[in-house]
Amino acid sequence: MSSLVDMVNNSLDIVGESPITALDDGTTKSDICNRQATSVLRTMLYGAQWNFAYTRVSLAADVAAPVSGFALQYTLPPDCLRVWGIGDDPRLNGAPSGDLDWKVEQGKLLTNAQSPLTVHYGAYVTDPNKWGGGFENAFIKFLASRLTGAIVHDYGKMAELMKEYYSVDLPDALAADSQEQSIDVFYVPDLLEVRTN
Repeated sequence: MSSLVDMVNNSLDIVGESPITALDDGTTKSDICNRQATSVLRTMLYGAQWNFAYTRVSLAADVAAPVSGFALQYTLPPDCLRVWGIGDDPRLNGAPSGDLDWKVEQGKLLTNAQSPLTVHYGAYVTDPNKWGGGFENAFIKFLASRLTGAIVHDYGKMAELMKEYYSVDLPDALAADSQEQSIDVFYVPDLLEVRTN
């Protein structure tokens, strides 16, 4: 079973630094690693609809209504990093058949959609054993780039690792992740369809 410390130590291997024993052992290196690992993980999870983090829940409306703009509000789960959509098929948001306007404000989802409401979101998943292999490799490379700057102060190497992350590791991870589902068919508004014909 892999741990977040294992992932950090893999990144430190790339950087050429000795491993740490814990993210909270009070050393300067572990403090830097903890801050950077948290930042990298949140950034990656927020940036894409990773299958292992994609979550759907049914929420009941809060008792209190929003001050204005919408009729109902729903408290989002504590592990929600980003809402991807609402309703049975979040791809229909904005389509003529999907009258589901919504907005997120201060941990609440505001909408006129009635309760119970299905919410699709990206969860904050910290357990590397739940990550896909492609995500794990991309995380290690992204974190290594950050640690190269923060610990070693080798900004040339940092830029090289970031280039590898964006040009190889992240696209590979996204491609592998996209193969774990059927092909999505997206709604194309009439205005865009007219422009392409």
